[in-house]
Amino acid sequence: MRDGQTRRRFLATSAACAVAGVRSAHPQPSGITADQEEAGAFSLSRFKFIGGRRAQDNWDVEPRGDENLLRRVREVTNIRLTERTWAERVVHIDDSERMKATPFLFMTGEVDFKFTPGEREIMAEFLRRGGFLLADDCIANVPMQRYFYDALRREVPLILPGHQLEPIRNDHEIYHCFYDIPNGAPWWPNHEINARPRFPDLGLEFDGRLAIFLTAADIHCSWTQRHAAARAVFEEAVQLGTNIIIYALSH
Repeated sequence: MRDGQTRRRFLATSAACAVAGVRSAHPQPSGITADQEEAGAFSLSRFKFIGGRRAQDNWDVEPRGDENLLRRVREVTNIRLTERTWAERVVHIDDSERMKATPFLFMTGEVDFKFTPGEREIMAEFLRRGGFLLADDCIANVPMQRYFYDALRREVPLILPGHQLEPIRNDHEIYHCFYDIPNGAPWWPNHEINARPRFPDLGLEFDGRLAIFLTAADIHCSWTQRHAAARAVFEEAVQLGTNIIIYALSH
């Protein structure tokens, strides 16, 4: 999104809202350049942030998880996806211009983190301009390691004073806008009983829409299918990811 451009205007110039059906390949309309076509395509951009004590967190873990989710989105919707590589879709917190041009960010991590005052201003602008942040804690259920999940809960009121993350009801549209997901983010079977009640899905309602979705269920690891526990909930995890993208693009 350029200066003065909201997400709704961004969507008006793309095919991203056509989400009901199999993606079809249509010839590029006359008079639209390749750069304009790319500018109107959806990008699942990985958010590069700085961890506790300004050390790098494992923010770039398993790009194949992102690609597996996009493969599903491509298969079941008409959303036009960017052709940029994973590395080309990385957006750094300090890059204010890229932040202005990016409507959707995905961050995952393990450690505590703290934004600087300048970074909080950039995040506040991102959200006010219509940006959507999907955040996934990949290790919240490990004893004494509630770092990432709790860090974002702490940061949101500092980014947007007067606002905070709240539990998301299971009947929220984000769980039902494409796939029906009645119980929230899927947890691995060996974690669900103890972890789900302690780490509910959280969201920030801002400007009449859900602007942040935070889960501690490690859905990104499930997207990767890298081990048996992840493969057990892969289908539910990519369904939730698809719902989140559709919701963000239509609100």
